[in-house]
This record gives sequence, structure tokens and C-alpha cells, in this order.
Amino acid sequence: MPQPGDRVLGTRLEDAFWYPGTIRQRDGERSHVLFDDGSEGWLPDDQILPLQIDVGDRIAVRLPGGSAYTPGRVLRRDGERINVQFDDGTDEQTSLGMIRVDPTNWKDPGGAAPPSRWIVGDRVLAKWSGDVFWYPGTIQALDGDRLHVYFDDGDHEWMPSERVAENDLTAGSRVYARFQRGPVYFPGRITRREGDRIWVDYDDGHKEETTIAVVRVRRDAVVNPWQVGQRVLAQWMPEPFYYPGVVRAVDGELIHVKYLDGAQAKLQPEQVLPLKLVVGNRVYARWQGGKQYFPAVIKRREGDRLFLQYDDGQTEWSAIEYVRVLPGELPHFRMTAGR
Repeated sequence: MPQPGDRVLGTRLEDAFWYPGTIRQRDGERSHVLFDDGSEGWLPDDQILPLQIDVGDRIAVRLPGGSAYTPGRVLRRDGERINVQFDDGTDEQTSLGMIRVDPTNWKDPGGAAPPSRWIVGDRVLAKWSGDVFWYPGTIQALDGDRLHVYFDDGDHEWMPSERVAENDLTAGSRVYARFQRGPVYFPGRITRREGDRIWVDYDDGHKEETTIAVVRVRRDAVVNPWQVGQRVLAQWMPEPFYYPGVVRAVDGELIHVKYLDGAQAKLQPEQVLPLKLVVGNRVYARWQGGKQYFPAVIKRREGDRLFLQYDDGQTEWSAIEYVRVLPGELPHFRMTAGR
């Protein structure tokens, strides 16, 4: 039995379509309906239906400033707000008050939910090719099961739907964030979120207000592959460079590394790489064992001894302990160290 305040679809004498409205009064087996476009009237119960609009339903939408209705299909509903894909392939967000339905072609067999749960404009987390991390971005286009994601850092890529997830980061979520929007990601935890604004407490004790755009996350279980005694290249925070060292201890997700120069650090698994340097790799080396690093290429390797050619043409025999690397410049590490 309809009741005052119910949202309904009702017919009107001028055409055969059903329009959204709200019941204001009841009188026996009829209701006084105020339609969303401002018109009103008394309707018998057989000219009223519950306003039940679902994903996949065929509707027509009146665009702002116009009187014509454009046919389409509901992609998503959130209360009074709906996303509609028109028959020409475009889509738009609108409200229930701007629609009408054809009762003969409304919930037809072709009205099943679209194959994708996503729509253009959705804010998501997406896994960059070959990377272990998921980064924030926005869906720009759909093509069957493929989505084109524009990442907040400016990269973009077509990817299958299994590499896209809801951006559901909230207070308590574990993240890696670029402290003060710098180039290096630091581990921490979100303590508060308001839209794309977040507050992060870092593992090293620092805190800051920042934005979702500068974070990345792990959505899979973190596997610690390192063992005591392994020789590694390990990041020295807050630098982007990785230096040679040895794993001294493994504590859950943390790796305790002692660098060949004597320094020590506790790092996450993704901050550690195998000590695998080969001929042709680009490195930064301390010329004649001095303090300053210069770019060079490995021309020959004999154990821990490296024959280097510097960018200025100079050459020398050096040692593993005098070099550092940027993982993105090493082809065999580029896909494992993140973007």
C-alpha cells in the first residue's frame, strides 16, 4: 500500500511514460503525487509503481536546460544519483528527477547489469605493469574487460580489470608515501582521510598532512625472501640510491642490513635487491675511492672488482663497496623496484 512520502513512478495523461515523484496524500485507492518536474495530480493505485531503478534498467534522461529525453542504461545508482550510459556510448551522472521510463521496455531481458563494475571517472587503485605496488588513479575509458587508468603521477596504461581495485584506503591503512612530495616512498599508516586529503604517521616518527596522489600500497601478502648472510643492494633512506650490503637479520617484514661502508638500516622487502651487477650496468662510483660519486658503466667484472668507464671518459679498476645504483637504470631490476 503506497504511503505519503513514498518515492514512486506515475503516469500522466499527456503520454505513456512513467515519471518520478513523491506521494503527498492518500485518499482511498488514489494518491496525490508531486512529480519531480513540478507538476502534480491525483492518480489511482494502478497508475503508480515504486521508484525502483536498478543497474541495467533502460531509461531516458532529460539533459539540463533541455526538454528532450535521451535513451540510455543505468550504470550505477547511489540514492537519488545515477550514472547513465547513453546509446551513443557517452555517459553522465544525473538524478532520478531527470528520468522517465517506458513501461514496455524498462526491465527487458537486455537490461542486465553491464559487464564492468566500473565507470569512467571512478577513483581507483591500479597495479602498474610488473610492479608489486598499487597506485591511485582515475578510470578514463572502458573497453570490455580492459580499463584505461590515468595515474595521479601522470602515467597511464590500459589494463585488465583484475589489476584495478576500489580506492578504499582509510584510517589504519598501511601505505608508502612520498614524504613532503619528494621522490622517495616511506612506510607509514593513514590516521585520517577526508576525500583525497590524508594524514600519515610514518614508521620513523614523522607525521604530515598530504594527499592520496603521493601514496602506493601493497594489496598482496608481503613475502620476505631474504636470508641472513645474503649480499644485497639496499636503499639508504631518504636517498633513492641503493648501496651494497649484507643481510644481518630478518624480523618479520623487516630486513636488517649492514652496508659495506659500515652503516646499518632496517628496511622493507621492496627496499632490498639482489647484489647482481653485470657488464653494461650503469652505476655511480667513488673515483679512486674518494667521497664524491660519478656516473659510470661497468665494462668488466672480476668478483668484487669492477672495471669502470666514467661518463667523462676516464677508466679505472674499482670495487663493489665504492658504487651505488638507481634501480630504475638497471634493466633487470626495473620491474621489481617500483616506479
